[in-house]
Amino acid sequence: MPLEPIPSRGFFFKLDVFFRDSRVGFVLEQSRIVNTLMFCARIRLALAEKSYLICIRLMEEENQKASVRKKAMDLLARREHSEQELRQKLKSREFDIDAIDTALQSLQRDGLLSDERFTEAYVNHRFNAGVGPLKIRFELRQRGVAESLVDEFLESFSGHWDELMRQQRVRKYGEAIPVDYAERMKQARFLQNKGFSPESVMRL
Repeated sequence: MPLEPIPSRGFFFKLDVFFRDSRVGFVLEQSRIVNTLMFCARIRLALAEKSYLICIRLMEEENQKASVRKKAMDLLARREHSEQELRQKLKSREFDIDAIDTALQSLQRDGLLSDERFTEAYVNHRFNAGVGPLKIRFELRQRGVAESLVDEFLESFSGHWDELMRQQRVRKYGEAIPVDYAERMKQARFLQNKGFSPESVMRL
């Protein structure tokens, strides 16, 4: 069995810096302390067995996890994301799948990633932009949000969709209801493209 190379002084310097690094060391959320202690124990065991290559691999894995979490937090600082959205963005940056899973679970546990909070914010934003419930539902499905969450937050606006639809029509075409059939169909298509159902459009 080939012997592992004896590490240089540089290896031990990097190891010392690694343990001091606040990203993985000791300036951590409370929920991550146990995982960090377990990681440190694995490093020490590997050192005791002179398994320096294992130490290097463990350090690289932990640095990857810290990098994924940092990038995820940067994205969340800009706006709320669904879990699926955030996962896709991290995958596009070619992070390791296991590291992504670990980071997302950690963010959910810490309350920094929430599909419920994302859905509430998204529905509010799209409602204020004049978008109807059918289009909002479609967009949330594309972002991997559970149907039960979509139902819950769309239902909270149940008494306001018709008024929103009326406002959108008036803003685009004015108060007068057209008599001409072709013009009525034109306005109906506009409202349906905005995400309002044919049934609700016909009530105008």
